[in-house]
Amino acid sequence: VLGAPVDVLLEAFGRHFIYYLEQNGYDSTMKSQGNSLREWIKNVNEPHRLLRSRFPKSSLPEFWTENDESDETGETVLLHYYSTRGGRFVSVVVGIIKEAAKRYFDREIEMHMVSAEDTAHANVNFHAVWRIPQVGKDSSGSVGSNVTPPLET
Repeated sequence: VLGAPVDVLLEAFGRHFIYYLEQNGYDSTMKSQGNSLREWIKNVNEPHRLLRSRFPKSSLPEFWTENDESDETGETVLLHYYSTRGGRFVSVVVGIIKEAAKRYFDREIEMHMVSAEDTAHANVNFHAVWRIPQVGKDSSGSVGSNVTPPLET
């Protein structure tokens, strides 16, 4: 562990966090976010909504998904991450998403960071975007998450 890059350790923490949630009574919440990997990623805000209702002053990230129009197969999603705490948790997010894909959908996925930037928006100070290929086609007909992106409010 000593000498390992911080990003590697934070991604490992994110992977372990899925296990921690399952062991502490949140396994059904995590598993019920979607019947497909694409749907699960699209609904990744749901646990945060639950936490916000219990802890209204908490500072939780928000996510937004959209289809990657550059992928002709329609199986790639862009995952946007918005945070009020800067970019220090991006590797944790990667670990959580990768572990969920493996644990709930038996899929090893890649996440390619497209952008990461500090923002000067009133309620968000960091925005990152990942391209996640081969998550499957969107059968619902909707384009993105069921929430408005934080930078567009």
